[in-house]
Amino acid sequence: YLAITVPWFLVISLKEREFFYFFFIDQHFLRFLTPKHKRTGSIFYFIPVLFGGLFPWSFFIPRAVISLWNKKALRLFFIWSAVVFLFFSISSSKLPPYILPTFPTLSIIMGFLFSENDSKILRKKWEILFYLPVFLVISAIPLNLNSEVFYKWASLISKDAPHIMFQLKWFFISVAAVAFSVSLLMLVFFNSMDYRKVFVLFACFSLCFCIFLMLQKDTIDRLNTTKTIANIINSKKSKDDLIINYGTFDQTLLFYTKKRLIIASYKGELDMGARYEDAKGYFINDDEFVNLMRSDKRVFCVVKEKRLVHIREKLSENIEPIVCVDERCILTNEHILKKEHKKVKKP
Repeated sequence: YLAITVPWFLVISLKEREFFYFFFIDQHFLRFLTPKHKRTGSIFYFIPVLFGGLFPWSFFIPRAVISLWNKKALRLFFIWSAVVFLFFSISSSKLPPYILPTFPTLSIIMGFLFSENDSKILRKKWEILFYLPVFLVISAIPLNLNSEVFYKWASLISKDAPHIMFQLKWFFISVAAVAFSVSLLMLVFFNSMDYRKVFVLFACFSLCFCIFLMLQKDTIDRLNTTKTIANIINSKKSKDDLIINYGTFDQTLLFYTKKRLIIASYKGELDMGARYEDAKGYFINDDEFVNLMRSDKRVFCVVKEKRLVHIREKLSENIEPIVCVDERCILTNEHILKKEHKKVKKP
């Protein structure tokens, strides 16, 4: 691997001098050591991610660690999972997909646990004392979505967690009800169930959960992509219209509009690419943004709702959005164009 990749990195670094700093220093060391990229979270950030991502199989992680750690064939998978989980937990930048490499290894461990104990009776162990309050907390989430305590605890996971959870209110109500039902079933039948029956129960739960997620695709799309916003723009735009993404870069906007974006008042991780000659005109500052909004071209601008006041100040116009979907709004310069057109018509 090193024999193939190292020469390529050297060649690219010699040709593009900025690449070494951008790829190695900025995207690795600074991302890990500093909050520069503004994707922070507490050291406990990945605990609910792991628990929820492997739910309900995550019940058996403590049992698997205690009973299977001495299995030499599985030692690598335990170390792999622990290193990935701990490494990203202490990192200054955090996103849920970062710990995805732990999921296949933990799945192998879970598979071994159920296979080795196939027909054995499932006995109560100490971890049941942990799972019952966890389920009670999960079940109480829908009742406390508007409380200060809920926001405080959710914010420890991520600053965006309270907003996302509030938007998925009905999603959480359904999941909490199912989770609580499963916990009660386990508590009632724990002594008389073998691993095979639990495996079937969990597999059915996972299948139902996946189907439920697919039924929630519209809500998930609205929260995590610009699909709704892009479809509105697509229904109104013509070939020569410009689309500006102000103050951020929504990658899905590029995909759904199928049109190159102009990024205004933002570079972020695109800073290196913004310096190249062919990027000129596609990364603009506030003054250039104002000029485009006052030009004779029709412009659609996608902007976060919190930045509307700033744009109005820059344009000296009380410009109103066409529509706002969650935190994103669409602005257009049509009324400015009409105003300028009227000025031209005056004798």
